[in-house]
Amino acid sequence: MLNIRKPAHPLTSPKKYNWTNLSSRELRIISQNTEIRNPTIIQKKISDQLLDVLGFYQYKGEQDFFIKIISSQDYKIQSIADEITAYLFDAGISVNLVKNGYPRKIIELNRWIYLYPLLYYNFNAKSLNELFLIGKEVGRMHRVMTDCPIKNDICNNGKNKNKLLRRQFKYIKLNKISPWFSQEAIELIKNFSYENYDVLEKYQQMVHGDLNFGNIIITKAQHPVIIDFEDSLVSWLNPIYDIAFVIQRFIFLNSSNVDKIQLASFFINGYKSKYKIAHDKGDLYSILKMISIRSLLILSTLDGEQATVYKSEIDKFIRLYKNTSENKLLIFKIEELF
Repeated sequence: MLNIRKPAHPLTSPKKYNWTNLSSRELRIISQNTEIRNPTIIQKKISDQLLDVLGFYQYKGEQDFFIKIISSQDYKIQSIADEITAYLFDAGISVNLVKNGYPRKIIELNRWIYLYPLLYYNFNAKSLNELFLIGKEVGRMHRVMTDCPIKNDICNNGKNKNKLLRRQFKYIKLNKISPWFSQEAIELIKNFSYENYDVLEKYQQMVHGDLNFGNIIITKAQHPVIIDFEDSLVSWLNPIYDIAFVIQRFIFLNSSNVDKIQLASFFINGYKSKYKIAHDKGDLYSILKMISIRSLLILSTLDGEQATVYKSEIDKFIRLYKNTSENKLLIFKIEELF
């Protein structure tokens, strides 16, 4: 179970969405399957799914909603992710819960429609206070996840995924890889020590698994909300994996003039205020590299027909790997904050 999904944000720093008016077909489908009173003001996110009802929508009316329509295949994964989200919500974690009465099946299309409260937010946390609050929320989430009712299923799913990726790692080192895959990515994987993979499997627990810019959003009240728990279904990993994701995206790519060490200290202090970090020296650097290696291993399992769809993702993780290597000394200084 690799759970490969086309990313909502193909770049490391997401851009604002562009929206368009609905087709008559989309308007009819949403009108028939929701209680929205004035669906004519709904807009759809512009994407490569524009000719299908699948996709993301927003409605700003008597109540503001974020709407998504997904396939039945994706519904199976989304259902478990919703179970995790509901558990975290009940435990007081800031998540965005689906509206009561949803999802609903669109019978004629074999699709599913979801309604969520529409959050007004910024993607990119820049202030020290925002990073401290993100650290607190991630720490609280990790603590609560240790008691998740389905953690045994997550453990089994995650271990199976890790086995599949370890096997793919060996295949690439033995030159057993599809010819379409990036030669530069192959060389990165080949030159990466197999033993480094062990770091991901120390101190394992359930984690989010994809804490990029798009999945931690900062509301207008400067409060972080964590969303999209689909990757949690297969993420039985060292919790530093989530921490490293935040450091990689919110700190290394931070465009403010604040010193990176100071940014990291606020995030890590926030985290430590809610959850204890178990780690060994060098773990952060290894896991930051593993984020890219693991993602490239997943992408290498796709067939050549999907190469153009995921090329930007492959290039992104090659860049992030190089960025990690260039920041090695900084990373070791950040790790001292643990």
